Amino acid sequence: MKAEARIRFPLSVDISGKKVLIVDDVTDTGDTLKLSIGYVQSLNASEIRTAVLQHKTCSSFVPDFYGQKIIRWRWIIYPWARYEDLAGFTKRILEDGALDVSRIIYELKDRHGLEVGEKEILEILHDLAERKEIEKTEVDNLVKWQVRMK
Repeated sequence: MKAEARIRFPLSVDISGKKVLIVDDVTDTGDTLKLSIGYVQSLNASEIRTAVLQHKTCSSFVPDFYGQKIIRWRWIIYPWARYEDLAGFTKRILEDGALDVSRIIYELKDRHGLEVGEKEILEILHDLAERKEIEKTEVDNLVKWQVRMK
């Protein structure tokens, strides 16, 4: 299921007649920047430019400025999004069945090339469980985690 881009925090200042630079970390699908431009246009900005840290050439949107061009698609994990990305990857791994912490760590490394410590993964697992997305089970004194049955 693909998340849809949306405006979560509308601007609280008047930008009509202003020059606006929209900055994002990456162009992946391009949906976020397209949506942002449409939103800023609706607020009557006089000029709109876009900039990203990394531009993936597979994107349907080409920004005005970028720091790096990514030719071959790959997942990019930014320090400010690591936790969120790891939680998503972990939940996807658990869709294959119940796993213990060491196997989850192994799968993150094997599938995504990510080095994750036990403390970090336990924090993520407890948060996912608190959000009722996964659950902890115990089989033969071995703690496993699995996607919560609905």
